[in-house]
Amino acid sequence: MAIFQVKRATIYDWFNAFEQRSFAGLYDKKGKGRKPTFTPQQQIQIKEWAKQFPKQLNKIRAKIFDHFAINVSHKTIERVLKALGLSWRRIRRKPKGEPDSVEYEQKSDQLDRLKQLDKAGIIDLRYFDESGFCLVPYVPYAWQEKADTIEVETSRSKRLNVLGFLNRENELTAYTFESSVNSDVVIACIDEFSTTITIPTVLVIDNATVHTSDAFTDKIPFWRAKGLELFLLVTQKDNKYRCHKGLRVEKG
Repeated sequence: MAIFQVKRATIYDWFNAFEQRSFAGLYDKKGKGRKPTFTPQQQIQIKEWAKQFPKQLNKIRAKIFDHFAINVSHKTIERVLKALGLSWRRIRRKPKGEPDSVEYEQKSDQLDRLKQLDKAGIIDLRYFDESGFCLVPYVPYAWQEKADTIEVETSRSKRLNVLGFLNRENELTAYTFESSVNSDVVIACIDEFSTTITIPTVLVIDNATVHTSDAFTDKIPFWRAKGLELFLLVTQKDNKYRCHKGLRVEKG
């Protein structure tokens, strides 16, 4: 019982089955256990409905009832979707439009090379970005009685902005501000970070507006002299920035 984590009656059943049919009596019989609610073909169809209605289990449940005449709960649908490799998680935002395919492949290859140099200890590869946090709560939807509305008190909170330099070992150098983030703030953070580098460093950044201002561009030669290069993920539409050899970023 302790070894197999079963009840005493199960042990007796095993002994009886062995005495009656030897080792054959110890094998599980085909068809034993609860029958699946859906056939493999039905599961494939449910997966397709989940892609059509990724946030609406009610619609998926209605489709199942209309097409298969099977009435199931949301929990059953969730178990089926998890078994099919789907998971409930936040939808991600993506940049508007699509990058140039040739440039995308070039930048991907260059970034892979930078990762190899970082792994070899030749450079320090860092990823830079900004984010913000506040204490104003998110007001969710909830089931409520018509005459009794659930309420949460309003609150005010200063926004805390964080600018971070993250390496591939998840080591983070961060700077926090309660003021708004503009090019001057970003420049000040990179200036401060550039004083701490000990080996050639490459900073991967996106093309946010605070990274494309004239003031920001004018600082690039200063940072390069300190051993800090910038790697822009996307070439600017006006060709103001261009990446050379995956490392150098120059104006014009």
